[in-house]
Amino acid sequence: MGRFRSLTCCLLPAAIVLMLAACDSAPPGPRQPQSRPADTLPAPVDSQPATTKTTTQPATKPAIPEPSHPPYLLILDRFRPHQKTAAEARVEPGRRLVIDTTNVRRMRIERSKLPMDGHGRIILRLDGQGILWPADSRVVEFERSQNGDWMPIRPSQRAKRRNP
Repeated sequence: MGRFRSLTCCLLPAAIVLMLAACDSAPPGPRQPQSRPADTLPAPVDSQPATTKTTTQPATKPAIPEPSHPPYLLILDRFRPHQKTAAEARVEPGRRLVIDTTNVRRMRIERSKLPMDGHGRIILRLDGQGILWPADSRVVEFERSQNGDWMPIRPSQRAKRRNP
């Protein structure tokens, strides 16, 4: 029993000291953020004179300006979003509308704005592909597939494509 008492007398104070050493002296509260090693480095020195104004580039890439298209032609979608589109259109005899495009996936043609007289069928040639566009057609949009074929988009299909 005496031996147990001497161990208790030595070990108990040592255990109390270790527990107290591990405790924080401040009462619990909001913690202060730890500093990072980068915060301790000196600020970079500006190599330009103080009187020179500097400009910064915007963080986002500016929109690519579209080239002008005929008023009856509206580009709706591109194959490569960050590249320009091009569309050349011309009216030929025999109610033919010829349109050659670059980077155009989907477009709208406004029949009412076409420089053609009267109402009748139109023979479209989209990038070399012939399409007969009847006068009573409600189609106004055309979409090009990955393999290059143009297809008319019916009004019911347009609603599905816009509201997936």
